[in-house]
Order: sequence, then C-alpha cells, then structure tokens
Amino acid sequence: MTKKLYQTIRIEVLAIHSESLLTSVSDLKGEIGQFGDADLDKDEEP
Repeated sequence: MTKKLYQTIRIEVLAIHSESLLTSVSDLKGEIGQFGDADLDKDEEP
C-alpha cells in the first residue's frame, strides 16, 4: 500500500518537473528564436 502510494506520488512529481522543464526549454527556444531561428535549424539537421 505504502509503496504503491509512493510510486504514484513520485510519478506525479516527475510529471510536474518534466512539464516545468519543457516550459523552460520552450521559453528558452523562444528567446533564442528572437536572435535567429535559421541558425538553430541548420544545426539540428544530420
């Protein structure tokens, strides 16, 4: 019972952290995009 509860809480915490991380990354990309998105797109291609 306790282990299951712990796993559920941990999953929720991870979800919240990954969500805020994604938000931070997209905000950062938005800021970088102001300086020039074309340069980033060239780097991402293999």
